[in-house]
Amino acid sequence: MQRLGGLVSRMSKVAAANPLAWRQQVLSAEEAIDTGGGNRMITWPYTKCMNAILAVDMAAAVVMTTVGEARRLKIDPARWIFLRGGAAACDIWNFSERPVLHESPALAACGRSALEQAGLSLAAIDLFDLYSCFPSAVQVACNALGLALDDPRGVTVTGGLTLFGGPGNNYSLHAIAEVVAQLQAQKGTHAVVTANGNYLTKHAVGVYSREAGTQPWALARPDLQATIDASPRLEVDNRPRGRGTIEACAVAFDKEMPSRGIVLGRMEDGRRFLANTPRDDSAALEALINQDPVGLQGQVTPGDKVNQFEF
Repeated sequence: MQRLGGLVSRMSKVAAANPLAWRQQVLSAEEAIDTGGGNRMITWPYTKCMNAILAVDMAAAVVMTTVGEARRLKIDPARWIFLRGGAAACDIWNFSERPVLHESPALAACGRSALEQAGLSLAAIDLFDLYSCFPSAVQVACNALGLALDDPRGVTVTGGLTLFGGPGNNYSLHAIAEVVAQLQAQKGTHAVVTANGNYLTKHAVGVYSREAGTQPWALARPDLQATIDASPRLEVDNRPRGRGTIEACAVAFDKEMPSRGIVLGRMEDGRRFLANTPRDDSAALEALINQDPVGLQGQVTPGDKVNQFEF
């Protein structure tokens, strides 16, 4: 939790300095993880300030043109910002079929492809804005790109969806507008923006620069999505019965109290299962929250609508 709190705290400092942010407040790591003062637990391990703020009134826009048109309009070349590289791809659509839940092969491939097209290394990037609906999205993106979570260059230029604001699918346009403004202000030379949709499923990466690239523009390699589509998928047991091992879990809260655990794991035959803990099983909820739940085993049984996991 301290690691999550530290991430939110660092992002809050960016939001606090951004006059366009919805919530301009510096949070300490302790304040980010503490459940007092209105910062209730939404779904463990995420408190309210770790979730994207959707109830916002925000808008963003960009204007794109060619170098020839920019010259005709006599736009100062010092203000030209180039989309120097870009890629988009989707991970395995059903997240339950993904072999590794905390990895994004599509985002990793997009990052490599966009940087390759831009002719830049990750070390050359000055500004980042990683899609940040929840801390896990930032963690997965950092791992995919090869960026440390506490990299001194930061992971956001806006403050992120949890503090700057999360205006639906338009957030990344705000990030693009902000990196353009910062590059024009010479706060860096190169920037990377990532976008995400669904359950960390749809990904896009853009590389923006004050300097024009040397390669012709093309959106990703033709084989990018085909390679991901051909990757192995896990078989899901929709009617699981037997011993199961937890791979990932979350605990949904009903206002102030935990109400149910949501568990993903593997059966002994290697198939993936999805299940909930019984609503009245307070001991199971306590175990998920207070122990390291990954690797714990329990009994899985099929249900009419929802499978059940019990210790």
